[in-house]
Amino acid sequence: MRIVFSSADAADYEGPALVVGACQAEEPPAPTLRALDRKTGGLVTEVMSGEAFSGKAHTSVMLHRPAGLKLRRLVVAGPGASAGVDREAIRRLGGIAARRLMFEGIREVAIEIPAACFDPAGIQACIEGFCLGAGGIDAFRTAPESRKKDPYHGPWSRLTLLCPGRITAAVRRAAASALPVSEGVILARRLVNTPGNVMTPVRLAGEARRACRAAGVTVTVLNEKQIRERGFGGIVAVSQGSTQPPRFIVMRYRPGSKRAAARSPLALVGKGITFDSGGLSIKPGKGMESMKADMAGAAAVIGAMTAIGRIGAPRPVIGIVPACENMPSGSATRPGDVIETYAGKTIEVLNTDAEGRLILADGLAWAVRQKPEAIVDIATLTGACVVALGHVYAGLMGNDDEWVDEVRQLALEHGEKAWPLPMDPEYDSLVESDIADVRNTGKEPPGAITAAKLLQQFVGDCRWAHLDIAGVEWREKDAAWIGAGPTGFGVRTLVALALR
Repeated sequence: MRIVFSSADAADYEGPALVVGACQAEEPPAPTLRALDRKTGGLVTEVMSGEAFSGKAHTSVMLHRPAGLKLRRLVVAGPGASAGVDREAIRRLGGIAARRLMFEGIREVAIEIPAACFDPAGIQACIEGFCLGAGGIDAFRTAPESRKKDPYHGPWSRLTLLCPGRITAAVRRAAASALPVSEGVILARRLVNTPGNVMTPVRLAGEARRACRAAGVTVTVLNEKQIRERGFGGIVAVSQGSTQPPRFIVMRYRPGSKRAAARSPLALVGKGITFDSGGLSIKPGKGMESMKADMAGAAAVIGAMTAIGRIGAPRPVIGIVPACENMPSGSATRPGDVIETYAGKTIEVLNTDAEGRLILADGLAWAVRQKPEAIVDIATLTGACVVALGHVYAGLMGNDDEWVDEVRQLALEHGEKAWPLPMDPEYDSLVESDIADVRNTGKEPPGAITAAKLLQQFVGDCRWAHLDIAGVEWREKDAAWIGAGPTGFGVRTLVALALR
């Protein structure tokens, strides 16, 4: 898709489709809306006064071949209250544009950028919202009207941004980076949406290899024999109940500059449980079908690495994905077993459904040996995080307040909300074991913190942040640029951390 900038006045724009924002209860209406209303003989005001449009976030109305305008479609979209026209509002505007026009037989769309959002961040947000509006949850339908060449992308060939000011180099760079970031999110969504009978650990490794190779990122994959030989005991323990062999995926981005390449890497670790039955501590049947999404952290890391490779980060970045399936069988790990991890620490397994932290322990310990400047892990780790934060915020924990705050701030700036949870030393006792170094579950309620406390045992003194994305990796309902289904949460935050 081409991104084109134009200084044309929106009311005089000639093309297939135009999208303009109209803020809630804005008096007087914005100049563009007044001009469009004059040209259409009051039609814009008439449709905006109907019940279908309030100016609230996610509301919109569409005019077909409006008289007085040289357009096939005019969309008036509500990004939210005028006081809230910010980066997230302009991302919503882009998403509404895509979703309203996706099935109108239109390939070229123009969006008027509000003056308040005309900066690199606003431009990037608008493009991302537009690119990500398609969704794709229906990718496996076979009815003729459902089949698309690529259900995760819209039919777009060009997006024109009508901008109120001079197009600076920074604005053009933001537009250029928005496309690979969006493609990374789309890749993550596609991986998460693929069912577990297809997206096995071996398939996930193959997808990572293909996507990263195209982005200039090198990939190394350890097979089951190599995983055992190198002592990744957590991965072995989780995978041994399944007929699907595990994989350990390592993706490396190196900058072209020798000076930049000599820097310590940023390490990104993603949980890659391609299907989670709970093992012998088997989950209830209700909701188990959603456990194909238990590799959303891995998908986010893979998607982020492709974007990092295409944009070019100023530091080396290592993406690490321990991938396996958690199934019950005669060879599965039992509650009460003690395993030895890659770090040499032993873990008492009290619940085999607390498996993500076991494979992340191996991934984090391996990451520490790469001597990174910092580590971020991302995982659909605990239902307790959903209880605490619902489906709005990811949980954020770590061992360095400054690093945690930097992750939180960048996540917020890029439309991915994360809320810090405490990691005080008083919580250390949650993972104390009588017979091993640590245990994988606690006996007290703070489940999200318990899981993070276990992971903390494997990062040493390295700066580390943990994103628990259970609850935000999937949406049940459409909402502007985030359609129903996988969200690709984390890709934009991880890329921003690499580019900072």
